[in-house]
Amino acid sequence: MNPSFSQVKTLLSLFWLSLLFVKFVHCEQQEQNDIRSLMEKGKSYYEQATVAGDEVAAEKAYECFDKAFSLDSTNAVALVYRGAVTIQRAQFTWWLPTKFSRVKQGGHDMDWAVSMAPHDMNIRLMRAMTSLTLSGIFSKLRTAIEDFDVLLANPELPKQAFELQSAMYYYAGLAYRRDDQVGKAKSCFQKAVFILPGSEIAEKAKEELKELK
Repeated sequence: MNPSFSQVKTLLSLFWLSLLFVKFVHCEQQEQNDIRSLMEKGKSYYEQATVAGDEVAAEKAYECFDKAFSLDSTNAVALVYRGAVTIQRAQFTWWLPTKFSRVKQGGHDMDWAVSMAPHDMNIRLMRAMTSLTLSGIFSKLRTAIEDFDVLLANPELPKQAFELQSAMYYYAGLAYRRDDQVGKAKSCFQKAVFILPGSEIAEKAKEELKELK
């Protein structure tokens, strides 16, 4: 029996829908690949800007993370990196209004990222470390301490690499010391030494302990 016109029309509709679905899946996979590539490039540029003080690399890193977040507005990692790079870019300008504007915008992005994923240790650590590097005039020390409080209380911390644990306690100690929480600072420095004795971080922690005596 030959198919009726309505049956042919239905089959054609299903055929075109299937093609559209395949195209949609392909586009979605391509988008995910694009985001992954942008994140990898962005992190590489960010590291280059951090280590070498490369302003061009910082701008490229910003573009990568900004594009990645525009493709996926749920990507809290891209957002926290965009915030960190925005703050990083502030150091390359001498014009104070621009410097303060970038720090403010970067802080907003990082706060937004933490609100999206409050239990993500990497996001918390990124905000804590970035906040800790800023001058006191930007009033970000309390933000750093808030993040270190959360990080050090995380039950997953003991499962992390010793290098990360030791570094986290060391930098937390610096934050607590700046906030005049001497007892907490000493405890953190002591743990940094205990976790990875003989390391560069441990030696730095020992120097901090000497100054606190």
